[in-house]
Amino acid sequence: SPGGAGTEVRIDRLDGRWALTRAPWRLTVDYLRAGTVDVRIAPGPSTPSTTPQDLSLPLQLRIDDLRVDHLAIHEGGSTTQLDHLALSGRSDGRHHELALDGVDTPYGALTARANLDGVKPFALTGTATYAGKLADEPVNASANVSGSLEALVADVTASGMKLNGRAHVEAAPFGAVPLTRASLAFDHVNPQAISPGAPAADLAVRAELAPVTAPAKG
Repeated sequence: SPGGAGTEVRIDRLDGRWALTRAPWRLTVDYLRAGTVDVRIAPGPSTPSTTPQDLSLPLQLRIDDLRVDHLAIHEGGSTTQLDHLALSGRSDGRHHELALDGVDTPYGALTARANLDGVKPFALTGTATYAGKLADEPVNASANVSGSLEALVADVTASGMKLNGRAHVEAAPFGAVPLTRASLAFDHVNPQAISPGAPAADLAVRAELAPVTAPAKG
């Protein structure tokens, strides 16, 4: 970007095979492999999120195998490090399917699948799994997502050596207050596993969360 103030992406190695065909227009990626991808996001003015008008594509798309060895995203003073990223997906222009076949994060391994309608209200369904460790104890979690980008619903279950729980979350991602409602029910929660400086305990957590409505002005 002018002045070098925009987002910067550096890729040390890229290899792939793809083809663009007509009638209908279709981009097919047989495979695409990158080594280390370094992304630096330039700071900019904070603007409210707004619902997109359209998420359709001008052509059909099929990605059979996309892999990135290492991905580093730098924003402000923080860095997000992801390794062994594997993706696949397809789209007929309106209906998009994406599969995160795997990615390693500092907290554990993730997989996910999602189906999105590119036309409002952007109907969405998806699943995700997590496997990692918290304070050296194995933790597994899974989530099911439904609804739309305007009104999202997620149901999450988590388990570990002792931990067992579930959460139900309703959200409006582009609303003034993204969280609409959440209910949590977890047993055998150890605060020390979350923060090493906290005391060890075996807690049961029950919570109902919702935004506080401002009183009407008289």
